[in-house]
Amino acid sequence: MKNFTKNLPLVLSMLLIMPGLLTGCGRYGDPKPRQSNRSFAWEQVDITFDADCLKIDALLSGVYTNLDTVVLELSAGDSPENCSTCPFRPTESHILDDLNQIFDRQSGKLQFFHCPYAQSNAYRARIIGTNIYDTARPVASPEKLAVRAIPITDILIEK
Repeated sequence: MKNFTKNLPLVLSMLLIMPGLLTGCGRYGDPKPRQSNRSFAWEQVDITFDADCLKIDALLSGVYTNLDTVVLELSAGDSPENCSTCPFRPTESHILDDLNQIFDRQSGKLQFFHCPYAQSNAYRARIIGTNIYDTARPVASPEKLAVRAIPITDILIEK
């Protein structure tokens, strides 16, 4: 009986604290960023051929001044029928960390040229932007397909 009275204050305090621990902090749902004013999105992305290189034009919306680096991911294909419904698996990636020459922080326009290592008549591509804030997730653009226009004379010569 002596041990019971000795531990009574400890047992009572545990009984008072336990319901509070079991209820949690009162938050529900998935976590949300505390400051949504840090994010940006790819509003428009165009990838076209310019000679043997690719020309990438993109427009960002949101707080695009937080753009830190851009990664161009490419997957070469022989034709536009190169399984456009298959999962995108890039075979080449190019990191652009000096954006001063290619990104206009006033308008959110990004424009640059890239000459791929593997020459092809078609490429599947996307660009990924990273935020200056480490807590913000990278933002990927939708995949785009760039197809080289084949001159009609090349088609006639092959036949």
